[in-house]
Amino acid sequence: MNRPVVAVACSGGRDSVALLHATARACESLGTSVVALHVHHGLMA
Repeated sequence: MNRPVVAVACSGGRDSVALLHATARACESLGTSVVALHVHHGLMA
């Protein structure tokens, strides 16, 4: 049986990394998988 997967968009900033970490912890206790989605556009600030 396939496990459910939760996808989290992550920019690499502190807030999105914290969200990814919290989601990974929750998924661990629920028996689901988590993947991080990141798109590098090559933009400079």
